[in-house]
Amino acid sequence: MCNELNVFFVSTFSKEDTENILKVNEIFNDDNSRTLSNIVITPEEVFNKVTLLKDGKAPGNDSIITEFLKSLACEISENICLLFLIN
Repeated sequence: MCNELNVFFVSTFSKEDTENILKVNEIFNDDNSRTLSNIVITPEEVFNKVTLLKDGKAPGNDSIITEFLKSLACEISENICLLFLIN
């Protein structure tokens, strides 16, 4: 029975041509280029993004609902920016 199922499934799937897969160019040249060091996140940007969160969505693993975050947007924006400065 197992062999019959195997024959059936093998016949339904095509084998990929791995010889003609496009090659991906490496965009990182060394270890130092793998960092995103020139990104600046401002409290104003965080505030704007937090206030755009949709109400009524389920909370994540932290159990914090979006309405709570939005009510504290002014108070938390600068602290959230600090999280992105930590290496």
